[in-house]
Amino acid sequence: MRCLGKSLLAFVAGAALASREPVVRAATDDERAPDGEMLALEVAARFNETLLANVDAIDMGLTAILAGIVAVDVFTIDKVRELREPEQWIALSLLAGAMLVCIAGYFFGIPWRGFGNRDGLLPSSFIADFVRDPVDATADAAQQLAKAGEINLTVRLWKRILTAIALALLIMGVAVVTLARASGKVV
Repeated sequence: MRCLGKSLLAFVAGAALASREPVVRAATDDERAPDGEMLALEVAARFNETLLANVDAIDMGLTAILAGIVAVDVFTIDKVRELREPEQWIALSLLAGAMLVCIAGYFFGIPWRGFGNRDGLLPSSFIADFVRDPVDATADAAQQLAKAGEINLTVRLWKRILTAIALALLIMGVAVVTLARASGKVV
């Protein structure tokens, strides 16, 4: 009976100890970034990621437009040669302009020296800074990502404008060739 009492006492004491929540030491403000700074970092990171995805999509569109320009050039080069002088130069200028604007749009925003870092921050430098000082590292990372987002907004805007110009020049070049041939203005 005595053994049963000791076992029961050990069981109750063990259950009481097991039901207690573990003691977790809360990190001090010096050891972790405040929630506001983490939220700012997350918002800036998502904003920049979205803009980078937009820019990548525009680059794919520019590549497709460039392929279309090359196809139009290949199939209309003999037709352009048959056009009279003003229509020939207009068509060639429009199609060449479309190609140059498309290429310029594709290469616009490549981070040349002095242009800025469009990706934001490198994880290796952020982690190293975070280990030393989490609060400052988080705040600095959010600021870097916000600056990169501003650069990417400008890059996206100009890529969209150049894409629209390239498409317009391509359509006008094809229209000049088509209308000149339809009106009989061939050599």
